[in-house]
Order: sequence, then structure tokens, then C-alpha cells
Amino acid sequence: MTPETAVESARDCAAAAGPEGVDIDILVERGWSLTRIEEEGEAVDTPVRVLGKSSRSPLIITSTMVGPAGKGCIIIGGLKKRKSFEELRGAFGKAFTVAGAKNGDGYFRIGSDIAILSQTGSRRKPAFRVAVTELGEKN
Repeated sequence: MTPETAVESARDCAAAAGPEGVDIDILVERGWSLTRIEEEGEAVDTPVRVLGKSSRSPLIITSTMVGPAGKGCIIIGGLKKRKSFEELRGAFGKAFTVAGAKNGDGYFRIGSDIAILSQTGSRRKPAFRVAVTELGEKN
């Protein structure tokens, strides 16, 4: 997965996130596929929605819950090596407005949304997470 793929995924989440929740149709229009959650071969309706785009893309996780939990989405993905996280942070800094950093996390404005980029995983399996949430109009 490239930094550009993660940036594109964050743009997709920001486009879909709104004051009323995440519009899954926008993600589908942008090429994301909704996964089917099953238990014993039967579809299960849960408030959690998981979307993927290709075998190399990160996953998008969102919720149908009302309130703050349903106003954004989480992007998770793997990295080839831990050093790749700094490349990812740099790509986010070029694509979006840097809004600060705290405890190793990077904060970025994407229009009226905020994206929080975090390094996750382990030394052996490095990964990242981006939380994209609707904030309202940028001042």
C-alpha cells in the first residue's frame, strides 16, 4: 500500500462523513465494496460496516450508530516497515492542512473534517490508523 492510497482513502472518508453520519453510497460510488458479516453462514446486521477496495488497499470501518460514533470512519492498513509511517505522515502533510500533533499522532484538516493519523501495529507488523470525523465548517 502506498502513501497515496492512504491519502485517497482519507479523502473518500471525508467525502462520505457528514453531520448525519457516513454516507455508504458515496464510498461505494468511489469504488469501495461493503463486506458481508456472517455468523454460521447467515448474514448478520450489525451497526459496524467494513469496506474494502482491493487486496492492497486499507479497510474502512464505520458505524450506523447515531451520534459521534456514526459521524466518521476509521481507515486501517498495514505498512511494509515502520519507517514507512513517516512517509505516510509526509504525504498527509502535502495533501491536507496540518492541524497539529500530539502523542505521536498527526492531525490534519480535510475541508470540514479532521483526520487523526496514528502509527499502530508492532515492529514485526507495522500498521496505521486514520480516524476521519466531521467537525463542521472550517473557521
